[in-house]
Amino acid sequence: AKGARAAGRRWFEGAWKLYPGYAKAFAPGRALSPVEGRGWEPACSAAVSSVAGEWFAGRIAEAVRLKDEGVDLFNRGDAVGAASTLQASLDLNPDNISTLVSLGAVCAHGGRFREAIVFYDRGLGLRQEDKALFADLLLSRANTLERLGHFSAADADRKRATSIQGGTADPG
Repeated sequence: AKGARAAGRRWFEGAWKLYPGYAKAFAPGRALSPVEGRGWEPACSAAVSSVAGEWFAGRIAEAVRLKDEGVDLFNRGDAVGAASTLQASLDLNPDNISTLVSLGAVCAHGGRFREAIVFYDRGLGLRQEDKALFADLLLSRANTLERLGHFSAADADRKRATSIQGGTADPG
């Protein structure tokens, strides 16, 4: 039993280095015991998964709140505040296409077209199930490419967006 506890402790200490919030998984009152023949890892993994799920859900909720706040700031004319808030949202959830589109729009509005293209390209590189959002992203990039003088690339994005909106193309 003493060796099993030591093994569990080592496993926990390794998990702790990955995410300090894992301590919540091992709070007093949480029943953990080794699984016969498999040791502490299954019990620790289950406890950590539960806490990690809570942590991730909170992180996503905060990212959505920040994205909404950033869009609101932009709509009220605060492009600097919007960019900062949208970047904070993106730091929490780097694969949110809506945030990438919004941040690209803020950059394009401020004349930072190349920076906007980077955000649009990141969004286009992600698998997207929402065809309307994907088409909007293509149109945003097309408008920005046109401002940079890349007319043939802008035209190609517009044609692809139109075919997606018409249901004749897959965004992926």
